[in-house]
Amino acid sequence: MPLSGIWTVEIAGIYGWENRGILIFCDDKKHVMGGGRNHYSVGSYKKSGDKVKIKLDVYFHDQKQVVFGEKRKNIAVVLEGKLKDIKIRGYVNNPKNSKQSVPLRLTRRADLP
Repeated sequence: MPLSGIWTVEIAGIYGWENRGILIFCDDKKHVMGGGRNHYSVGSYKKSGDKVKIKLDVYFHDQKQVVFGEKRKNIAVVLEGKLKDIKIRGYVNNPKNSKQSVPLRLTRRADLP
């Protein structure tokens, strides 16, 4: 299944799954972009079989946010997971510290126009 479309992003938090915005996948150039109430992100992705790897630069537009234990205005992250039907389940990882990762799930919501 192609990834091209609009996907919602959820990350596991202390109170359960937290909505973290959307990602829009563009199959033609393997670009991905998205955002939420306090951030936007841009990057690229690769798909091999059912495995998906997404590299994102995330920018917070209101104030610094605590991400992986540090207050930051922007951060590079890597999302890795497996695609099954309309879901990608995996982890968001800190590329600077392989021990820091958080469970993640993406759900396909719509095709691109």
